Amino acid sequence: MVRGLPVFASERSWCEPDAEGYTKKKGVVLIEQRNDHNGICQVEDGRYDMYRLRALAESSQGRWLSRFPGHTLPGPGAGNNEVFAGSLEWQRYTAMAKLVGVPKTGKSECVVSQIDKIPLCVDWGWPGVVQPEIRVLHPQVSAVVSWDEFEWERHEQALRRELRCAFQINGFSGLFAVVRGAWDAGNAVEYTSDALRYAGELVGQFGVSVTDPIVAFELEALASYYQYSAVCGVHSVGIYRDMWIEVGDMSLGRIKATELVVTDRIRQELDTLSSRGFSPIVVNEYGCNTDGSHRHTAVWLWNLLGAVGDFGHGFESRVADFINRNAKVMGPIVVREALRVLSELLDRNDDRRFLENEIVVRASKHNPITHLPVILFNEYSAGTVVKKQYDEGTDIRRVDPTTYRLLAHNSSYTLPARGPYHRTDRSLLPWFQILDQ
Repeated sequence: MVRGLPVFASERSWCEPDAEGYTKKKGVVLIEQRNDHNGICQVEDGRYDMYRLRALAESSQGRWLSRFPGHTLPGPGAGNNEVFAGSLEWQRYTAMAKLVGVPKTGKSECVVSQIDKIPLCVDWGWPGVVQPEIRVLHPQVSAVVSWDEFEWERHEQALRRELRCAFQINGFSGLFAVVRGAWDAGNAVEYTSDALRYAGELVGQFGVSVTDPIVAFELEALASYYQYSAVCGVHSVGIYRDMWIEVGDMSLGRIKATELVVTDRIRQELDTLSSRGFSPIVVNEYGCNTDGSHRHTAVWLWNLLGAVGDFGHGFESRVADFINRNAKVMGPIVVREALRVLSELLDRNDDRRFLENEIVVRASKHNPITHLPVILFNEYSAGTVVKKQYDEGTDIRRVDPTTYRLLAHNSSYTLPARGPYHRTDRSLLPWFQILDQ
């Protein structure tokens, strides 16, 4: 453990996840984050941001304690490969360039993919609910130049010049704009006055050269996390499985669904959320669900079943009333998937009995779930890849963050199967109790 940083603790009821069951179900091996510098960098005040800046003074190399999902992530190709994705932000930026290619400078370019309409469900059995129309947004891919040392050196020198010039003219807002443009050229970000003041206070304590990319990228990441995590209501922090995690709460209506779901997985999640616990949803700065689609949809179905009660006379009308009251906050993807899954489960005798005799009974004993535990993983610097080619080892293509901006502003857009992959699935998080006691 890092001296001075706390082990994970929470104000909420939580437990260790079922790691054995998870790895068996997923067919993966969990990644152990091995940190090189645990005993070197002491932090007296228990603050992770102080630790990161002290780490810069010690060494910009090696494996420092990193935020979830850690510095070591699933590697390309079949099997349980691992790849070091970087600890400090400049490390991560360099590692991403080596993995997917050097970002093109200047105006954002990305490959514009098609948008496909999903056919309506033929057996839509809910006459009181209009079936939502859903479209599949295929991931947009960042434009890059193939990695070589010369291309990288030219890119780095241009960045250094831009950082010096921007800071001289516009201070931290200019400096951070250059950093953000390097990660995500397609988005101009306004940093809040609180985030900029926070960055200034950090620098004031360390007196570092802010235009050095190693420092500039780290400061921008800390300021962005400070800004975006404000809506998460963080209540649980500390070192967990050799990662730094901060878990908060987000209302159901703020979480944007981005994927279709598998019926059998929803059945499993309905059982697990009441009998064992709930793993935090991974969300990005746009409020998009990037890991946890089945848990998210299962919670809405739980609330629905708790509200409508038994499956007797008037069941379909009660379902329609619930959906029509909540359709706006659920969003069209969750509405479609929750009702599609419910229809399929009701058509299977064993699953119908499970819903009526187990889930309805359990759900009716609790108030509706209004908030879910979440962990923030910023999209602009996540290094998201296209899963299909990444798993096959045939190509490594970075998903441009523009993809998630489009999703965030179009509630009927969903992603294809094996689309964006954030490489978070081999780093476990604690499970929380989300039902009122």
